[in-house]
Amino acid sequence: MSEFRPYLVRTDPPPAPPPEEAVPGPVGPDDPAREAIRASLARNAAKLARHESGVRTGAPDSVRKLRIAARRLRSDLSTFRPLLDPEWARALGQELGALARTVGAARDREVTLHRLERDVAVLPAGAPREETLAYLRTALAADLAGARQVAVSTLDSDGTAALIAAVRDAAEDPRTNATADQSCRAALPPLVAVAYRRLAKRARFLHLAAPGTAVHADADDAWHDARLLAKKARYAADACVPVFGAPSAELALRLADVTRCLGEHQDAAIAAAAAIELGRQPDCPAPAALGLGLLHGVQREAVLAARAIFVDVWPDVRPYARAHEDLAH
Repeated sequence: MSEFRPYLVRTDPPPAPPPEEAVPGPVGPDDPAREAIRASLARNAAKLARHESGVRTGAPDSVRKLRIAARRLRSDLSTFRPLLDPEWARALGQELGALARTVGAARDREVTLHRLERDVAVLPAGAPREETLAYLRTALAADLAGARQVAVSTLDSDGTAALIAAVRDAAEDPRTNATADQSCRAALPPLVAVAYRRLAKRARFLHLAAPGTAVHADADDAWHDARLLAKKARYAADACVPVFGAPSAELALRLADVTRCLGEHQDAAIAAAAAIELGRQPDCPAPAALGLGLLHGVQREAVLAARAIFVDVWPDVRPYARAHEDLAH
């Protein structure tokens, strides 16, 4: 099997490292909420700049970390929006989302290829493993190359440089409103509760789609929506850890369990769809098509296993979410 490597290794001279970012000072529960917003944006802005530089130089795992930093910043802007200038937060969040999607597209394709390559080894004896593996690598090579080129062009664009500068400005002086003058204790737990409740509303539907019920492939979209909501709730709790300590950290930890199983669900669902699509291509040899059909079955089993894990871990979140909401009282 091929070695799984970071995809963006530049051959031109490395750019200068990003400037050192000031470490945010401590923020307590009775400090104004705007100070917690500034501190969270500063932490994630520093990560975005650092990992953007890392992607350019081929630093291990930098693409994933860059995308996480962009998503955390976008989550901050979404979670704290009632305390911010809404149009400013919306516009900056949209730009960060576009960066994460564009740069992460090649990473997503690599993850799918790596997963399918890995699972060729678990196909039953007599399955056309070598033919399947060879077709996988050939069929996805051009797609991967195109996604990589788009990522390079995006990072080299003036738009990305302007976005990094805008994020740095936002971290130094976020556009808060008068509501942000409230204490962290009063303002922040209700915002985390909103993110949790949105996830809980979706989770009620997902229980209906748990193993043992009639589930169709198009239900995957609902699980993907839940994954996005779980990430937002997790990042909202994470943003509060420097302020509230253990209650926020414990909630974030339980939500991390949820995001992990939903992430496995998403990866498996995407890989299953890719296997079917590749197997239907006119140039796909019959042995490889058979192997890809078997790989589809392996991935759908992983989807159902992830749903079963979700049903087990989700009830553990609720007590911690309630305790976190009580911090406001």
